[in-house]
Amino acid sequence: MNLDRFRAAGRWIGALAVIFAAWAAGEGLAAGFNLPVPAALIGLALLFLGFCLAPPLVSVTEPAAQTLLRHFPLFLYPLGAGFLTLHDVGAMVILKILVTVFVSLVFSLLVGVQVFRIFKNKHG
Repeated sequence: MNLDRFRAAGRWIGALAVIFAAWAAGEGLAAGFNLPVPAALIGLALLFLGFCLAPPLVSVTEPAAQTLLRHFPLFLYPLGAGFLTLHDVGAMVILKILVTVFVSLVFSLLVGVQVFRIFKNKHG
């Protein structure tokens, strides 16, 4: 029984490592090339590209992905908290921020739908 728990924990840590590596690569690309795109979004695109190029990667990341998706709403709350400190910023800057957040959210949801379809096709 303990060995099964150890194996499950190892799979979950490996899955989280793959997701973290994609995020870190996105951070590196965004910082290295001074890109105006959120680094997490670049990491998400890299992870999706990895899923397309190496379909077994889906099953590797599944344990952590299921847990993260189950708690996804918790990741959206810090996004709105930052707007409380923007009282000195002009309307055009706030509009740019809102458009960027909206586009990022739509792109993230589209990628999430594709990942869900991959999982659904794999598991019936």
